[in-house]
Amino acid sequence: MFMKIKQIYIKAFSELRDTTLDLSSNLQIIFNENKNNELLIKQFLVVMFYGFSADNNLTKIQDRKQYFSKANQKIGGTILFSFQTEDYSLERIFEINKANDQIRLTNNSSSEEVVLKNKNQPGFDLFQISESEFSDEVFQAKLPTNNQEFSILSSKIDSDLLDYVSSSQQIQNRLEKAHNNLFLEHTNKGYIQELLAKKNNLIAELEDSIEKDKQIAYLNREIFE
Repeated sequence: MFMKIKQIYIKAFSELRDTTLDLSSNLQIIFNENKNNELLIKQFLVVMFYGFSADNNLTKIQDRKQYFSKANQKIGGTILFSFQTEDYSLERIFEINKANDQIRLTNNSSSEEVVLKNKNQPGFDLFQISESEFSDEVFQAKLPTNNQEFSILSSKIDSDLLDYVSSSQQIQNRLEKAHNNLFLEHTNKGYIQELLAKKNNLIAELEDSIEKDKQIAYLNREIFE
């Protein structure tokens, strides 16, 4: 299964309200200093895709009412995600009375609503996996399991680091070259220094012209007198 969550919007879920999480990178890590909020986000995702099902081991939900509050008589939100080559939007609202629950799964690529056979578990309809399999796929990182895989990963990291260092060195060399061209003197003067020299020459010429004008004005005054 290749499923990528792009955005999570929690309208209300226990103590979480009006919360948006944008997940745009390939590596998606949800971290919060409040560990309870981390668990609630995981519970929210499972509930959105699999409802308050009996096999919901991650959330251990006994009663949906525990996720409601006096201020929020409805819980739910929206999840934007991609699956295979399609983009989807899952909107779901749970009410205290299960009969009033609302769900809408839209294929954003075609703007058509997806017809669900099992509206309580759209994740099973779409992904064809159980809630426990979904939890394993979404919430567990797949790390190398043997020395060969670790070696491959290590080589990849070293290669990426070398590329980064090489690129960094190239950038530094270019900056130094640009600095030399602008400011430093070698066989020829740098561009900035050439401009400064021209500026100084123009100032000197201007001062000479002013001095000559003063002399001419002095001579004219003597002639007039």
